[in-house]
Amino acid sequence: MKLLLIEYLLRKSSGQFNIVIISSVCLFFVTLATFIDLAAGIYKAKQRGEAITSEGRKKTVSKLVLYFSLVFLSFFADEILCYSLKQFYSGFPSIPLLTVAVTLYIIIGVEIRSIKENADEKHKNQLKKDVVNLAEILLKIKDKEIIEYLKNISKNTHENT
Repeated sequence: MKLLLIEYLLRKSSGQFNIVIISSVCLFFVTLATFIDLAAGIYKAKQRGEAITSEGRKKTVSKLVLYFSLVFLSFFADEILCYSLKQFYSGFPSIPLLTVAVTLYIIIGVEIRSIKENADEKHKNQLKKDVVNLAEILLKIKDKEIIEYLKNISKNTHENT
């Protein structure tokens, strides 16, 4: 019985069915990208020695609600667009272009950039710690010759650039 229903749906409304399948795949990839971003954030926080709180998980749930809303809105817009265009041209393919575009923007424009920014932030934080450590070491040095030597190195570096 279930197979007959699926077969009927595939034959009767293959265009609308394709839109639903493609949109479902889009939702899956948005969810996957969001959870990869969450995992990357947790991994980076552990590397930095930061406490892992529920705040990141709350942000992830909020992002998923927003992303799902955007994908569903684009899905409905695609449905209306495809239905309207089929009234004028019956051979118009039922492809959810807006849904795919929104999904690609969410994955590439937001989530991948977020993962990259987290990685960059990790390096910035490490560089700040290294500069502070170097300053502390230099403040402990009492020998005037070493301080003068370091100043000369600094001057030569700035003059060459």
